[in-house]
Amino acid sequence: MGRIVFSSGILILTLSLSGCIISIGSGGRKHDPDYVHVHHTDTIIAEIDVAGRLFSDSDKADVYAAIAQRQGLSSKAQSYLVKEVFHHIFSESSKEKVIIALIENPCFDDVGKKTVLANLHRFFSDSSKKRVLQAMNRREQAPKIVETEITADVAVQAPAK
Repeated sequence: MGRIVFSSGILILTLSLSGCIISIGSGGRKHDPDYVHVHHTDTIIAEIDVAGRLFSDSDKADVYAAIAQRQGLSSKAQSYLVKEVFHHIFSESSKEKVIIALIENPCFDDVGKKTVLANLHRFFSDSSKKRVLQAMNRREQAPKIVETEITADVAVQAPAK
């Protein structure tokens, strides 16, 4: 009887340990040191950071303006872009170019607008501030495109017999 219990115990132990050995593995790409999960917004912010390290203002402004014109630019990326433009670009006209490009982007939202307004004092000239505010006003005055779904219900009457 003791021999059967001992043999059964060894068998159960062997099966359970072999199952553990089989289940232990790499765990997929999440544990791969070369695999990094990055959100789209994070990559845009990384691009903004790299653009800030360019040497000339015109090069920075060109890259920043291209980012500012992208479809689907998130609120976080818009806010970060505005702050970085004022931090890394010295030229008034270059700052203005990027900020107006962002304002004219269809995805420009209230977070971006609030960030622009909070940093508007960083323009030296009143004429630059005025042009940025005019761009915002033009945007607000533009007719809003509202998408609606139209459905038609058709009633069919059976012919009289």
